[in-house]
Amino acid sequence: MSMLGPRGEESGHQEYYLEGGNLAMLVCGCVVLLMTLPMIFLNERKMARIYMVLSRAKAECIPLVPINMTRKHQTNFKLVHCVGRNNTDAPVEDVDFGVAVEQAIRVVRRVEMLQWVEIKREEQSSEGNKTWYEYAQQWSTKVIDHHVFDQQKGHENPRVMACQNDTFSCEKAYLGLYSLNLSQIARLTNTRDFRPNDEQKDEILGKTDGWLHDLGFERLTYKTQYFETKPVDDLARDLAPGIGTTRISWLYVPCGTMTVMAQQMQKENDKTHQSEFTFRKWNPSHVDATWGSDNSNSLDPCCPMVFFIWYFIEVLCFPLIFNETIDHCACGK
Repeated sequence: MSMLGPRGEESGHQEYYLEGGNLAMLVCGCVVLLMTLPMIFLNERKMARIYMVLSRAKAECIPLVPINMTRKHQTNFKLVHCVGRNNTDAPVEDVDFGVAVEQAIRVVRRVEMLQWVEIKREEQSSEGNKTWYEYAQQWSTKVIDHHVFDQQKGHENPRVMACQNDTFSCEKAYLGLYSLNLSQIARLTNTRDFRPNDEQKDEILGKTDGWLHDLGFERLTYKTQYFETKPVDDLARDLAPGIGTTRISWLYVPCGTMTVMAQQMQKENDKTHQSEFTFRKWNPSHVDATWGSDNSNSLDPCCPMVFFIWYFIEVLCFPLIFNETIDHCACGK
């Protein structure tokens, strides 16, 4: 059924009239147009707020040298801008492997195992749908269960991995005289590859020989960029050559220059019970909120019906109207 129908051709042109089934769609479209007005208003208000916050931040921000805080009490609760080098008190360790990195924010252990994966292929033809499965060897960070494969024989994977991916972060980091919390540390993502020296290699081998053997894996060997191990004995039974080979490497985030623009706060250290300075998110509407309290804004009120009406018209009705109009134009040619 087309949206528009021709009527009267004696005058040399066609007049169109709305068919009854599409009148409701026209009404819905008008309603949606009206409902977009508050949505546009909310969006414009949001942009205006962003502009005001940026303008106020530009006017109130105080540049500081984090290692020379002569005015530290005067700038408390103020928006400050600090540039400096972060540092830590102790090395970050992966205890299971004996890996320790000095002056690092984070150490990431990467573990991958060579396994079979199943690839489903489908083909549609006049004779019907045809489905078949292909199998390939890929490195994966988790165990792939071969029992769900269409063809299990000859495509077995190990039941366990030698170890799992893990991340280790420093307990405490500082930017000059400022203490950094975990959420601030998590924003530092400039990673480097960890390349162990000969002493560190010996430490890693000595730490892992016992528990790797208990899990059914052979001794680690170093392969330029990573350590490698393979399953042995019962764990390696029925596995294709190479399947189960596990490679282990590490990444770390070194200490380095960072930039912080945030609200300066003073808090009490949980261990030493002494006052120290740190940062938190700056909210110009709640600059006087005490440390530990929520200084974020509440969500703007909105009507959920706006979304549902938009979804109904835009996603469900508009394609139908569009297709009917195209069909009508095609029939009129």
